[in-house]
Amino acid sequence: MTRTYSRGDGTTIADVKTRVFRAITEDVAPDPRDAIIIGLVNACDGFRFLLPAEEYEKAKERIELLGSMDLFTRTIAAAVAESAIRLAARAAAAAKPIPRVKLLGMIARRSLRQGNLPRLMAELHQEYGPVLTIRPPFAKRGLTVLAGAGANTWVNRKGRFHLRTKDLLADWEKVYGASRTLPGLGGAEHYRLRRAQQRGYSRGALAERLDELFDQARAGMREWRVGDVLPGASSCKSLMGSQISRLAVGVDTSDYILDLVSYKERSLVTHVQRSLPRFMLKTPGMKEKRKKILELFEIIRAAHAPGARKDGPRDFVDDMMSLHVSDPQFLPETDLLFCCSSSSRLSSPASTWEARWVELQMVANLLLIAHHFTLDLHPPDYRIGYNPFPTSSPDKKLRFAIKAIRHPLGRSGRERPCLAGGRSGRSVGFQAAGSESANSRIQLPCMIRRMSSSA
Repeated sequence: MTRTYSRGDGTTIADVKTRVFRAITEDVAPDPRDAIIIGLVNACDGFRFLLPAEEYEKAKERIELLGSMDLFTRTIAAAVAESAIRLAARAAAAAKPIPRVKLLGMIARRSLRQGNLPRLMAELHQEYGPVLTIRPPFAKRGLTVLAGAGANTWVNRKGRFHLRTKDLLADWEKVYGASRTLPGLGGAEHYRLRRAQQRGYSRGALAERLDELFDQARAGMREWRVGDVLPGASSCKSLMGSQISRLAVGVDTSDYILDLVSYKERSLVTHVQRSLPRFMLKTPGMKEKRKKILELFEIIRAAHAPGARKDGPRDFVDDMMSLHVSDPQFLPETDLLFCCSSSSRLSSPASTWEARWVELQMVANLLLIAHHFTLDLHPPDYRIGYNPFPTSSPDKKLRFAIKAIRHPLGRSGRERPCLAGGRSGRSVGFQAAGSESANSRIQLPCMIRRMSSSA
């Protein structure tokens, strides 16, 4: 029995189901509204369940014709079809096992032995696809790797909505007794702590103290003699770390810097990368290094006690102490150990402004080295390689030989650094004390820019 409804003008009209089926089976032209309904039901594949199989096969072409009469229904149908394709692709991807890279196969690769991680990731992406797993030897779970241009684009655009470092760094933070660190925070808390630390790590803060930086760099280089062969990585870490410690934490950490870096790298390998078992951080040597870190923290805290910094320039630790006093709940005392130890090992920067500080510091040191020394690689046929775990630093084979001393270092203050502005930007140079003429200024270009352009 067909249901009918009365209209306002006294006429009657059949119900929508009857009208739709009549338009499909009896070759009756549908009302525009009925055509839209037919298009929407067909887009969701509803007629397959409303009609018997034989009738549906006979009326399929007419359903497609009536459903495509309206622009709105054509647009909806295209969107529904695209969504169905995506869901099918996701289901297929979920059913397909993620390829697993064998550890022995990775070790045999030349790119890993050279420490060239970008090339290694490119090779794995080409061989296994954009998603793969790597199982470190002492890890309970494998590491899922996203590689390729598509993964990089997704991380840059949407990574902050789906990825976070808090879970990954939670065990590492406990090593230093911290409850929160800048790399492990997110959202408003990360932004607040980042703003509090930014001034102490900024390039401008270092530019204001270039005199001290050059004096400290000369003091560290004064021990270099002609014929000495210096280990590249450890010498650079010791030289730059001692400079940073005086400028960022206000004390000399030259006796502690190598222990700080060694303990930090071992803790990253055991608790973040999980390439080594955790007991490797509890060896007698590592326990001794941890004691020295705690000893250094007490020295730094005593040097920044109220009244001890009246005449000294404000540094990074002063900013952190002020934040702790103003809001001890946000930055408790247990988190100060990580802040102080990280600020005294800036030679391994973890953020953009830390890198800008280190870039300027590297320029200053390279200028001094280029001005005072002639260095040779040792051995002469050395090809640079990197230790990829955990910081991609140059390997231990990198050494420098002091070939000659071009200009004696002299006493502190005989030459002072100067900044010269120009169209090409700022350059750092030296000017002899007591001389103001332009000819007496020894201008040296930015060594990093020259090296990068000639590479």
